[in-house]
Amino acid sequence: AKILAIKKLLEHYSGVVEASQSLISTLNAIDFPAKLDAISTRSQLIIESVNGAKQALELKLHENHNSLIDQTRITKEQIIEFSDSHFQTLTNQETKTRESLIELFNDNSKRLDKQQDGQVKEMKRIKVLTITAVFISLIGIIATLFLKIGG
Repeated sequence: AKILAIKKLLEHYSGVVEASQSLISTLNAIDFPAKLDAISTRSQLIIESVNGAKQALELKLHENHNSLIDQTRITKEQIIEFSDSHFQTLTNQETKTRESLIELFNDNSKRLDKQQDGQVKEMKRIKVLTITAVFISLIGIIATLFLKIGG
């Protein structure tokens, strides 16, 4: 029985040895340096591709950043120009309005002065006419008195 058990173990061992030799032959048939070189080459290409994409993205990001800065600067300048223009327009309108009001005030002052001068002249005429009428009345009264006394 021991011999039979040893025989079975030897048969089993011989199957394991054959399978191991087959595996060793298969492994020896594989060109690991070539496979590793291929994997290394592919890895290197992937790394280069990723680095290229990263550089392209960084370049695009930098371009977008510069473009945004330029657009912000241009917008700021346009806002300043627009504000300056409107401020200047408002200043001009304020100046014109002030000048118009001063001119209107001066015109009204001149008109009132002329009106006042006319009223003063009219009052002088009325005063002269009143004095004349009083003087003529006095002459008439005196003449009437002389006529009554003399006559």
